[in-house]
Amino acid sequence: MVVDRQHPCVPQGGPNAETLSADRYPIRIWRMPGAGDDELRLCVHSAAHERTEQSMHTRARLSLDADLEYLNDGLRILRRLKRYPKVLEKVGRLRQQHRRVSAQHDIEVIADANGKNTIEVRWKFNERRAYRDATAGMYLLRTSRCQWDEVRLTWLCWTLSDV
Repeated sequence: MVVDRQHPCVPQGGPNAETLSADRYPIRIWRMPGAGDDELRLCVHSAAHERTEQSMHTRARLSLDADLEYLNDGLRILRRLKRYPKVLEKVGRLRQQHRRVSAQHDIEVIADANGKNTIEVRWKFNERRAYRDATAGMYLLRTSRCQWDEVRLTWLCWTLSDV
């Protein structure tokens, strides 16, 4: 039994098996076409795994907001970054550092009249581009136990969710 590194696709139809993890989160299992007769692929959706992914995404978003707030507050503090080109570079580095969530933010850097210093950094979370992944909480398992039925597969996924 191994976890497949491929990004899972959204399975069609209802799950072949359902169970609850030890933490009482639902786990749904779909049989997927394997690479051959000697391999069985399972697409597993875990609500706990989905919740973890959403938590990581929210934490990254809050981190970007905090970094932008720090940059904007520094424009009015002595010996902090104020030059317009340097602030643009810093915003670019922040976008690269938080690339998972930066596309969901509209960031605007406003320069003074002569274009030397920055007056303000504005940003807004764009709800239209918010993180909505249909495969959140899903992962693929591969096994050579092709003859296993749904009861054994459910038990296996339940056991793996505890590990």
